[in-house]
Amino acid sequence: MLWCSLYVDNRAFLFKDREEFSKGTIIIYVHFKKFGLIIHVGCDGSYSDSKTEAVHFNTATENAKNINTSPVQNNKNGYITYTNCFTYLGSKLDPNLDELVGIENRIKQASKALGAMMNRIFKNKYLSIPTKKMLYLAI
Repeated sequence: MLWCSLYVDNRAFLFKDREEFSKGTIIIYVHFKKFGLIIHVGCDGSYSDSKTEAVHFNTATENAKNINTSPVQNNKNGYITYTNCFTYLGSKLDPNLDELVGIENRIKQASKALGAMMNRIFKNKYLSIPTKKMLYLAI
């Protein structure tokens, strides 16, 4: 394991390759179980029920099409799936570590917030301009 970050109920583990990831997840699963902690791995065979996700970060010389992103067996009955957009503590990361994904997500969230305020606040004839300004500045 190269690096680990723990934050309340979110964890990030970085591994150098798929083989190390496969071995490491089993070790982490067993270790966490000793403390009563649960890693939410998939188990129904649909490959859509794994709450725990993995992402492969491409190197400059890697061809992303040749990367094996099939689910990794975590134990006898569980697996961890790969994703193309990984969210950690609110930040969005893609395999190329491109900041555009995070920027687009923040713009989308801001648009949602302003859109929700449009009819209820900005177009509300019963609210004064200072009140509308105060509510706008609050977000």
